Amino acid sequence: MRKVDAVYSTLIAQFGSVCDDTTKADIFSEALQNDSERELFESLFVAFIDEKENLESYRDQLDIYPALPQLHVLINKFKDNFEQFPGFDYQACLFGLMIAERILQNEVSPLPAEDVDDGFDFFYCDIEFECRAFSTNLPTLNRNILWVNPSSIDSLTALSESAVALDLLYFLISVGTTIDFRLGKSMIVCERTCVTDRHAGNANVIALMKLHMVSSGNKITRSNLYIAPPQNSSQQNYIPANSYAQFSEVIHILGEYLDRKDVLAKFLSMYHVIENFMIKSQIVKLERKANGAMFSIRDFRRLNKAVDISEVDAIEKLVKSIFSLSYATGNFGDFALTTWRNFLTTHAASGLEIDTFLSSLINGSQTINSSIQFIRYFSTLIYQMRCSIVHNKETEFHISNETYSTGCRLVMEQYLLPTLEEFVFLAMAEDNDIVWYRSNSIKLWSLSA
Repeated sequence: MRKVDAVYSTLIAQFGSVCDDTTKADIFSEALQNDSERELFESLFVAFIDEKENLESYRDQLDIYPALPQLHVLINKFKDNFEQFPGFDYQACLFGLMIAERILQNEVSPLPAEDVDDGFDFFYCDIEFECRAFSTNLPTLNRNILWVNPSSIDSLTALSESAVALDLLYFLISVGTTIDFRLGKSMIVCERTCVTDRHAGNANVIALMKLHMVSSGNKITRSNLYIAPPQNSSQQNYIPANSYAQFSEVIHILGEYLDRKDVLAKFLSMYHVIENFMIKSQIVKLERKANGAMFSIRDFRRLNKAVDISEVDAIEKLVKSIFSLSYATGNFGDFALTTWRNFLTTHAASGLEIDTFLSSLINGSQTINSSIQFIRYFSTLIYQMRCSIVHNKETEFHISNETYSTGCRLVMEQYLLPTLEEFVFLAMAEDNDIVWYRSNSIKLWSLSA
């Protein structure tokens, strides 16, 4: 197909589907409800005939049709009033018009009569990205890749505003009459040899396109936002005379926690607070045991031994301690367990998704028989959630924005994060022997002889 033919082919074909069959048009007109509708249909029908002739004339003269922008009014008016007309495809019309306009921005008369580059083909795919459309613009033509949803005005607009090789656009519009717009799917244009089946796709091409997108600064992962305000039922226990300055670093981390909107990033910020408390709780034990007395080498060795344990065991020690703190009418452990059971009841309809996620995350189920058992369960849930976000190993379950399942979302957003918020704020609310220092220094030697 010649390039000049490609520019006009989709529009000519679509306009022809409206005005070429007068018998079909007469039957449709007679079925309309009143004379005013029939008059409007007749006027638009004649306009399609005129515009098709204009397009064919400018094509034959290798010329740029200056009234292309006005065709938007025609096809939109026809869509608004007679979208049910047999054979009329609004998406195809819009595609042909917008890509033609984009091409002609960079062309002058006479339009090129050489053939469209036949080194490309396309395949359909079910992928979406925030940028709506994407194309490389590499000097070696056949290495370029283009992604667009031909049925989406947002996607076509994004493509029209992108830097795209002109030959790639000529190929794209040349296949306008073969695209199945009813699918509503995206399409990827790439080197012909990479396409064996237009409905099968090519994982290698998609992976390469994502690599190009990342290199160009385009987001390829979905965003999972968590913007609920923090849960803090301990504010009434905060006393201005207490030594809150010792929590300056933790408060700064909580500030970062609020700044972050992505749920996985927020969890990691919360875990940084848990890590801080894990270490601090062991120092607090020794500091309170010394009670102002001199700190010896033996004490430092004890401290080193206390913190030199597995991370999940350290979390469990912290959880056990904070679960013992008074909270509401009981202790925090009672609250955490009751909240967990209420969460499971509230989301019973999603029980299978939650169970599937928990089986992958901690090789466990929802069932908890005692508050003692829940200490280990809750600690493991925190630790494995952290590991699954941070680690990306073939041998481990990995959580990412792409694999953020319904079960994961419910556990994370409806239970774990709100409960950890209460957990952290309670620990800092008032003096306790878990994360509160009595002094801002330790005594390393005695001045007495």
